[in-house]
This record gives sequence, structure tokens and C-alpha cells, in this order.
Amino acid sequence: MTEPATTPFDEPVPELLWSACERAWEVPMIVATGWWNAAVGAVWPPHCHHTISHDRHEQLVVPEPIAVDTEPSLFA
Repeated sequence: MTEPATTPFDEPVPELLWSACERAWEVPMIVATGWWNAAVGAVWPPHCHHTISHDRHEQLVVPEPIAVDTEPSLFA
């Protein structure tokens, strides 16, 4: 009997084909992603989202803490 070979060429053909397709598909995806980021950056430039001034009257009010003695049903 012969011993099994351990070279990379002895792997099954579908697995080799699949891994080659995955490696070949990386380049178009990298190019497409770079193009998309450049196009969106040119059309829609980054801007600051905090353009509204937050005055004191626009802030949320912090409620008073609830006492256990006055509302016993909440802490049952």
C-alpha cells in the first residue's frame, strides 16, 4: 500500500476551486468598496451633527427620587 501524500495538490478539487474563488473575489470587493467610499465621501461630505445649541430650557428634567415611605406599593 502507498502512504497518503501530504502536498497541497492532493486536496479535493472542489475545496481548491472554492478557496481560489474566495481569494480571487477579494480584489474586486476591495476595489468596489474603495470606489463606493470615495463616491459617497465626495457627494455627502462629513459634517458635524451637533448644530443645535442646547440651552438650559432644552435639557431634560431629572425627576425627584421616590421615597420608600411615601410609596410603599412600588417597593412591595
